[in-house]
Amino acid sequence: MRHDPRGNARTAWRFFPWYVAGGIGFVMVVNFAMMGLAVRSFPGLATTNGFGASNGYDHVLKAAERQDALGWTVRDTLDDGRPVVTLSDRAGAPLVGARLSAAAERPLGEATPATLAFRATAPGRFVAEAAL
Repeated sequence: MRHDPRGNARTAWRFFPWYVAGGIGFVMVVNFAMMGLAVRSFPGLATTNGFGASNGYDHVLKAAERQDALGWTVRDTLDDGRPVVTLSDRAGAPLVGARLSAAAERPLGEATPATLAFRATAPGRFVAEAAL
């Protein structure tokens, strides 16, 4: 065992506070990284049954893969508060003969869905009959 000039024994315990501080710092870094990932991946929807919604997430991913395989493009905008949806195929041509229905609800708070009726104003372009 080595001694310092003041006569105190030098042991590994002198680094203990640094080990604790380093451990807490590591946990904080991991927590901030996880919070950043959670905020970036938040879909914008809240549910009271998160466990049930997460169990069905594989179905959501499969539906997204089927949608991607079709090659359709869906663009949405607002015109005087009314949703406008434009549908096109893989080549960029408007989808002809498509029918559109939708339900809108708030992502947070009381979920009161509103059914939206759309009318075609041009091939592949649909405008909601009422504003949100």
